[in-house]
Amino acid sequence: MNNTFQGVVGKIFLNVLPRNFYPMAHINFQEQPALPKRLVKRAMSVVFALICITFLQTSCDEDDKDARTNTAEELTLNDLSYGPDTYNTMDLYLPAGRTKETRIVLFIHGGGWREGSKEQFSAIVDDFVDEGFVAAAINYRPANVEANINYIQLLDDIDTALKFLSENASQYVYNSNSVHLFGHSAGAHLGLLYAYRNNPRGQVKSVISLSAPTDLEGLLENDVFPTLLYNLVGSDDLEKFKDASPINHVSPSSVPTFFIHGKSDQSVPYQQSEILFQQLTQWNKLANELELIENEGHDFSEEAQTIIVSESIAYLKRRN
Repeated sequence: MNNTFQGVVGKIFLNVLPRNFYPMAHINFQEQPALPKRLVKRAMSVVFALICITFLQTSCDEDDKDARTNTAEELTLNDLSYGPDTYNTMDLYLPAGRTKETRIVLFIHGGGWREGSKEQFSAIVDDFVDEGFVAAAINYRPANVEANINYIQLLDDIDTALKFLSENASQYVYNSNSVHLFGHSAGAHLGLLYAYRNNPRGQVKSVISLSAPTDLEGLLENDVFPTLLYNLVGSDDLEKFKDASPINHVSPSSVPTFFIHGKSDQSVPYQQSEILFQQLTQWNKLANELELIENEGHDFSEEAQTIIVSESIAYLKRRN
């Protein structure tokens, strides 16, 4: 019996005694009267009940832990809090049969850096889980120039999510040092920027980029983007636009990337992906790939989505 448990039992024992009965410490040992049997029974009943409650609580805790660490079964955990902000929530999809070598696909939603949600990928995460990947989809803080939340804070949220995955790797069983980012539009931009610019612990091993803005300066003349970009960058300083552009952070050590873009995209021209792909292939022609899809715009048709998921899974398997 631990000290905390003894203290609780002692308090309960005293509470069941009559008010005119004093603890043994206040009585001469030689003159101590025998404790009435009814009081002993009352005290023992309370102690027994407390022991049962403690046992049940421990059993429930163990059952809950077993459910999380049972790698034989598929498990979905919704709205996990991965950071301090209310937007820092994650859905985690754990495949059956996972091991400490199981890789993670982290999904980053689009929405102009200020809208959208992790549910954007709810229709496709199962495809990745069925192929043996852990899938994690996150919400992040929306960019807001008035609240001083810009691309730096959004990258911080991605970093916090990756730290959460590391801290819980032994509990949920996966390889937190093999994370592959999957994003669409604004989410693809953030994934590329984090992988090329940040990635301090080297957790991110590749990026799958759908319809990504990669050169923000080149989009300033686009009717759709000036307000969105100012809100994202939080300034009209061109140096910050450059810093927020993935194309300005590529290097021979940049992680492998699979670019997918619709050739009829009227929001983000497909050349935004094409130019970045060409820069990367200067150093590594095999690890980087580009898929330009005819007659597809910024958002993809169901038919195209099916192809994209299949090709993305194949790309990840080639990255073993």
